[in-house]
Amino acid sequence: MDKHTLIERINDLRHRGKKCSTNCFYSFAQSDKTEWEVFSSSETLIIINEENMTFRVWFYSTDPEDLSQALKNCFPEKELVAEITSKAPDTMKNELLNGGFYELARMQRFSNGKISDILSESSIAAKYEDNSIPKAAVLSDAEDIYDFMWGVFDTRISHLPDKKQLCEAVENGEFTVYRNGSSRLTALLQAAVSKKSFYINQVINKDDSRIIHAIMISKLKEYIHSGGEYVYSWIEDTNIPSLKFHAKYGLKPDGLWNVVYVRSKK
Repeated sequence: MDKHTLIERINDLRHRGKKCSTNCFYSFAQSDKTEWEVFSSSETLIIINEENMTFRVWFYSTDPEDLSQALKNCFPEKELVAEITSKAPDTMKNELLNGGFYELARMQRFSNGKISDILSESSIAAKYEDNSIPKAAVLSDAEDIYDFMWGVFDTRISHLPDKKQLCEAVENGEFTVYRNGSSRLTALLQAAVSKKSFYINQVINKDDSRIIHAIMISKLKEYIHSGGEYVYSWIEDTNIPSLKFHAKYGLKPDGLWNVVYVRSKK
């Protein structure tokens, strides 16, 4: 479906006088992509967004039963991933389960609105700060970073960059890395930082715990010294080591969930 027809179809569903449920936050009007793969029924529109061989589905629907039926029948040759972001983790669960999906993961957003507290004398920074450890990634690190991340994360849960996107992220200063004595990459942090927010995107540590803490503290100090305070991350609710790691920086659940569902190909 071409972009303009897609936008018209979305607007039609939104203005029928009935509640239109969606899991889509994407702006099609601002997208450079002109053609989209879709499945359409009388009350539902399902759109595929391919992300590095993971087929994510966005939907708009004015009828729960029609949505479930459309989810069950659409794109039978593909494994599909759907994400629901909400303050209630079971939002639209029945529609997804009735549509042949199963729940893969529950992510909670954790945040800290006053991260400068980590610089107090009794904080974690006093114990782990070591400026000899963190190294800003350069383009020659990109191949190793790519292999490292793709070997650790489930791409249905984590939104991983392709090689071009990864190189752009490296050039933007998002990656900080550590190589051990054999020059093997053993720890990394990907953080997307703006003036008012610090997003902890990806954390991997295959080394001593002091390594990743030194990396984190180094990047956070830069952010704090520029006036930043708000830090957030999405953490799978069953990932106990990650939950403990982020708790050391005062990050707590702020009430938002992202639940990942999967439907196997037929």
